[in-house]
Amino acid sequence: MDSSDFSVLVGRLERQADDDPRIYAIKVGFVAAFGYALIGLFAAIVLVAGYFCIESILDGRIYKSAVLGCIAGIATLAAIVRALLVRIDAPEGRAITREEAPELFAVIDDVRQRTSTQSKG
Repeated sequence: MDSSDFSVLVGRLERQADDDPRIYAIKVGFVAAFGYALIGLFAAIVLVAGYFCIESILDGRIYKSAVLGCIAGIATLAAIVRALLVRIDAPEGRAITREEAPELFAVIDDVRQRTSTQSKG
């Protein structure tokens, strides 16, 4: 995908969001849920494989490929979980008041008005 294809895609998605924000939000929710469902499916597969691996070991049948597969699956699952548990530190700096930057706050107020959002706090 080159930059012109990306621009066309973004333009189409922006029009969809403008036409019906609720439907667009539902679509975005489904895409996000699908991503988490894939992670959940992978986790379930690793757990089932681990169960059968442990069961085969307890029965005295050790399959090296099953053990290696379980170890690889668990390592991958651990990496996925670590990637999902990212902490973002608060940015350093100081609070800016309306008196210090009236033009900035005028632009922020304009964006709020155009997007029909309310101030929190």
